[in-house]
Order: sequence, then structure tokens, then C-alpha cells
Amino acid sequence: MKKVLQSVWDTVRHNFWQKLVVFLFAFIIWSYILVDSNPVRRCEVNDITLAVMGTSELEAKHLIVTEGLLEEYSIDVDIEAEQNDHRFINSNNVTAHIDLSSINSDGEAVLTVNVETKYGIVKSVTPSEITVMAENIVERQVPVTYEYTGEPEIGYHVFEPEFMNNTVTLKGAESVVRRVTEAKCMISIVGLKDTITKSWSTNLLNYSGNKVEYGSLIIGGAPSVSATVRVLPMREVEIAASLENTIIENIPEGYEVSEISVQPTSMQIAGDAELIESIEKLALEPISVKGLTGLQALNATVEELDGVSYLAPRTVTVVLEIKEIELTKVFRSVPIEVRGNDDAVINQRIVDVTVTGPGSVVSQLEAKKLVIYADAANLSAGTYLVPLHVEKIEGIDMAKVRLSLSNADITIPAADEEI
Repeated sequence: MKKVLQSVWDTVRHNFWQKLVVFLFAFIIWSYILVDSNPVRRCEVNDITLAVMGTSELEAKHLIVTEGLLEEYSIDVDIEAEQNDHRFINSNNVTAHIDLSSINSDGEAVLTVNVETKYGIVKSVTPSEITVMAENIVERQVPVTYEYTGEPEIGYHVFEPEFMNNTVTLKGAESVVRRVTEAKCMISIVGLKDTITKSWSTNLLNYSGNKVEYGSLIIGGAPSVSATVRVLPMREVEIAASLENTIIENIPEGYEVSEISVQPTSMQIAGDAELIESIEKLALEPISVKGLTGLQALNATVEELDGVSYLAPRTVTVVLEIKEIELTKVFRSVPIEVRGNDDAVINQRIVDVTVTGPGSVVSQLEAKKLVIYADAANLSAGTYLVPLHVEKIEGIDMAKVRLSLSNADITIPAADEEI
């Protein structure tokens, strides 16, 4: 081995400078040949971003791509170019795109990936085709809904928003647009005490109230809506329901309203602070009782006031008692009967009777129909003050029958005493 190495070294050392000159000259000749001929060779460019063209042209055909377009495609390209150009070839001067304008109907479409390069010739593209799904574009109006979040300042009321438009128009892929049933905006009213007007974004919801994910399939995205939200001071005010301040119309002849009550007994109102503070009670609009008698529960309406908003329906329930007007009649010298003892002697044989009751009954009542009696049963001989009683008078509250005497002076004679 040592001899071999020695032999190689002897060969190299022999005419060393002459051999070095020959090597350098060969290298220069080879380099010149390479530079002068500039051979064509292949190179690969990776991760080229895929551009999507023809979107507006596709939309003009009322079509939209719903599947197959990733947010970012990565394209690899194999390019054949002169050696000197390789240093210039990169993802900045190699472009790739697909053209959606070639799609003419809904359904599946296969699109060619087109690549352009400033240097060389494209030999292969990976992937060379993109498969997409297209749908018809439709327009549809859906109602605008809302939901308040939070609470306003204490003592203030927030009214329903007044939308500039109660519907919005959606335009996009049919499968998505058809699923949307409402455009709902979430309106924060936390701490509000002044009226505001502004624009709110909307969420697109389906029949179940769940959000519809639409990505780029709704052209222009979910629309915004403009609305005014009125906020006013509020307070609770008593409803005045009394016979003195309630107008009751068409009371049947011979009848009167004796009692009135209302439910609820108060209502919340909103308006200018100074105005609502000046309102002490709320009155009822006139109530008609035509053809009604007895105890009645009727719907009534609280009066409308300029500048005042009621925070609940103005309809209330009024309970009325409609009864006959009472008459009072005095019957003089009505005889007193003694019952239970035939021997009893009554010292005061007559009494005045005052009867108060429904006019139709009292006006027809006669003295002969009045029965006043004292019960002397089980009394032994002697003199007694015996309570007077009145037999039931039909249609009359007996508590409203009064006698000029409460008791009768009755004597029960002894068995051997002559009356």
C-alpha cells in the first residue's frame, strides 16, 4: 500500500506545473462552453397560490360555486427553462388561476388550472384540474326580527325598535338562501335612557332559530338594518274607578249602579318626564250598560292621553252592580198579631212599618200584605215586652224593614183572672 501511494505521488509530482496549467485551461474551456450554450433544464416551483377569476361573469349567469373552492389552494408547477433563467423563477413570477366564467349551468364542473410563467415553459401542473359544484343564485326577502339584551336605566322604558325596513333581501346560493327564515339583530339596551338611531348587523337564522352558516354563499353577506329605539321615562299610575268619576251610560230605567271596581288597579305609562309626573290618576272612557242588570263584569278602556304611551293594552275589567233604585214607603197603623197564646192581651195593637227596597216591589206593596206579630207562646201569667217580628216580604231585604216599635206590651192573665 505504501508503494502504491508513493507511485501516485511520483506521478503527480512529475511535471506538476505543466499538469496544473492543463487542468485550469480545461476548466476555463468547460465554463465557457456552459455559458455560451445556456442549456435548457427543468425546475420545480411549489406552493403557488391559486387565483379565482370570472366570479362576476359567473354571477351574471345567476350561478355561484358552493363546493370545491378551498380558501387557499397550493399549486406545484414543473417548468423547463434555460439554465441562466432558473435563478429568476419563483412563486412571485409564476401564477396559477381557474376561470369560473366557463361554467354555464348548475351542478359539477371540472376547471383547468391555468399557469403562466415569465421564464421557460410549463411542463406539468399539480393539481391540473379543480372540481367544483355550482348552484343557481336566488333572491328572497326575509323578515327582520330583534332581541334586546340587558336592561335600560331604572325608571325608563324601551319601546319596540322602529326599523327603516321590516324585511331584507338575501341573494346567494339557493340551498343556503332557502334555509334562512329571519334576519335577527341583537340590540344592547344596557343603561339606555335616551332614544337612539343606528345600524345593527344581523344573524341569519333557520326555522329552528339556529344560525345558518353561509360563508361566501350569501352575496354581500348578512345585511345590516337601521332602526330607531325610543326610550322614555315611565311610572305607574292608579286607575280611578269610582261612581263619582266614571261615566256610565244607558242605565236601564229604574236602575242604578251601586258599586264599581276595576282590575288591574293601576297601569304603567311612559312619556315626557314632566307630563307623566303631572298625571295623578287615569280615568276610564264611558261605559255602556244597556240592557244589563245585576252583577256584571265588563271590558272597559282607559282614556287616551296626548303624549302618553301605555305599556300594556288599555283594556281593563270593570265589575259593576246594577240594581233597582230603592224606594222607601211608610205603612201607618199596621195591626200587630199575637201568636201562641189566645189569652194574651196586647196593649199596643198597631205599629208603623217602613220598608226600603227595589222600587218595583215597594211600589206594589200594600199594608194588608204586611204581617207583624209577637210570639207569646210559653209565657206564664204576667206582663211582658215581647219582640215584634215581620214575616218575610218577597223581594225585600228584611234588614231594611223598620218598625216604629221594637217590642209589644203583652199581658198574660192568671187562670182565674177575668179579661
